[in-house]
Amino acid sequence: MNRRKGASLVELLAVMAVGSAVVGVAVAMIHTVLRTESAVRERLETRAAVSLLARQFRSDAHEADGFGPAGGEPSSLDSPWQFTIAPDHQVRYTPQPGRILREERIGGELPKREMFRLPQETSAVFERVLEHGNVVTLRLSPAAQTPESGRALRIEAWLGMNNRFARIPEVSP
Repeated sequence: MNRRKGASLVELLAVMAVGSAVVGVAVAMIHTVLRTESAVRERLETRAAVSLLARQFRSDAHEADGFGPAGGEPSSLDSPWQFTIAPDHQVRYTPQPGRILREERIGGELPKREMFRLPQETSAVFERVLEHGNVVTLRLSPAAQTPESGRALRIEAWLGMNNRFARIPEVSP
């Protein structure tokens, strides 16, 4: 009739060790899930920004009559380029580290300014390709080719596409 009414110290330590191992595994899993969720959210936000940039770039190109470096000749890869939509309406794209700034000027006023976030260490290069018609190009290239960095993206648009079917005013003699 010798009944024990408690747990020994060794049993208590064994239960605490198993419990702490389970808690440690759970914390590591939560940390991994949160880190993965953050990376996926950042990638989705970047893709949405690049998609919006592509749509806006093409829209500006289709409306514009001219495209070139803002100020004549490009001084470097990060010099601004601008679309000329009308004599008093310009849209300027300025590449900056990790983003592209779009500024729309109408009559000297700055009514619209947008910032498009790019993936980390991505370079943006603007070009005008005259051999293929009036094609303007925005190339987004990651600095290093790693699986996480993605691949280069080339956004092309026809300059003045919206003005192709505009009626030419008739001149009377």
